Amino acid sequence: MKFIIVVQEHKNKPKKYEITSLNDIVDLCKQYNIKMSEKPFNLEENKKSFYELANPKNEFFAEHKGRKRWLGSNKFDKNLIVGICNTIKGLCLDEYGVPKYEINFKEIVQKDI
Repeated sequence: MKFIIVVQEHKNKPKKYEITSLNDIVDLCKQYNIKMSEKPFNLEENKKSFYELANPKNEFFAEHKGRKRWLGSNKFDKNLIVGICNTIKGLCLDEYGVPKYEINFKEIVQKDI
């Protein structure tokens, strides 16, 4: 599975990212100061955090400036890519609370020859 994510900040030139694995997603998040969990949340292992206990899900999650967000999947798939795109757009805001980035993605389907 392969995805192309295009991130554009206002009138700047768009940046393209090729995503083929979870490591690529973690690296992308780091570029936008977002800390992504390295594995899906596990309620048994994480009993202390109120946020997760209030809304436990078996999904990856991300954190930016103390705000956490579920990413919509517990594996590398299209739902996780949608979650990452929404997280970058929703958590990276300018001083007026407006999203700093316009984000689009495309799934690259490899056809058998």
